Amino acid sequence: MERVHMIGSINISSEALNRRPNQDVVIVLNRERPATLLVGLERIGALDAKGVQSALASVPFRDGYLSLTRAAHLGRV
Repeated sequence: MERVHMIGSINISSEALNRRPNQDVVIVLNRERPATLLVGLERIGALDAKGVQSALASVPFRDGYLSLTRAAHLGRV
C-alpha cells in the first residue's frame, strides 16, 4: 500500500497508480486525512472475475457517461 498527497497534482487518480507500478492499492491523502482509495483492478485480477466488467460498464452507461456501444465494448458483451 502506498500513500500520496493531493497537493500539487492535477490528475492524481491516473498518476498515483501509474507512478507506482508495483503497488495494488494507493491511498490519496488530503491534509493528512484519507480522501480516496485507488485499487488497480487489472493488477489484482479483479477484472477476470465473472460479471465484474459488465457491472463496471453498466453504471457509467446508466448515468449517461458512456454510449451504449462503448459500454458494450467495455463490458465485453
